[in-house]
Amino acid sequence: MAGLTTVGSGSNHAYITLVQAGYRRELPLEQVLFQVFVAKRAAELAMGVRKKTDIAIVSADARARFLDKPAMKELAKLYQKKTKRFRLSAKEQAGLSECISRNAS
Repeated sequence: MAGLTTVGSGSNHAYITLVQAGYRRELPLEQVLFQVFVAKRAAELAMGVRKKTDIAIVSADARARFLDKPAMKELAKLYQKKTKRFRLSAKEQAGLSECISRNAS
């Protein structure tokens, strides 16, 4: 995928996460930052990847600007909110359980 590279022991996790998220260079910066944050969290599943995270925005003239603590906290908050979509509610679990039980009979 053009414009995308990942490095380190968690790079496979991060790359797959970015591809699944639909990363494209044309996305708004805020969307890219969120996708990169989610990819970093996915990379933490790999051995040796620590939880500490720094994110820098590198401009075309190669200047880097690191996100400050409030921005990182906001990304973490959004991550917690958005990743809940991977969890089933009690009602959803019960409905799925019922379907599985019917299928087993």
